[in-house]
Amino acid sequence: MIRGPGRAVALVLVGSAVGTLLRITGLVAFPPGVDGVPWITLVENLSGALLLGAMAPRLLEREEAALLVGTGILGSYTTFSALALELAVLFMTGAWGAGMLYLGLSLFLGPPLALAGWAVGGRWEGAPSEGAR
Repeated sequence: MIRGPGRAVALVLVGSAVGTLLRITGLVAFPPGVDGVPWITLVENLSGALLLGAMAPRLLEREEAALLVGTGILGSYTTFSALALELAVLFMTGAWGAGMLYLGLSLFLGPPLALAGWAVGGRWEGAPSEGAR
């Protein structure tokens, strides 16, 4: 069993591998873009915001779970770098409409989805699993 700082690194590494596999599955299973908008990255980022929001109340109480799930799995499943690159490509190729749609949906749906997830996740507080710590 790994202890100390090495344990935190191991949790993030394992979680990142899982998140990367989830991301690759989505990229392989669906077309990269429709009407110029990179829908897969958008769906992955928005669903990741919702899931992280839903899990946040519990993850904030458990450092190891936060490292594994929040930083590891959802950190590698979602990606700001892909969002930034895809936006740059859209704008540099003159696809301003698709770029603005993608940017708007990402910015204006991500935070509300994270809040909605948190509201749902907050209901878990006091659940029967509470005593199982």
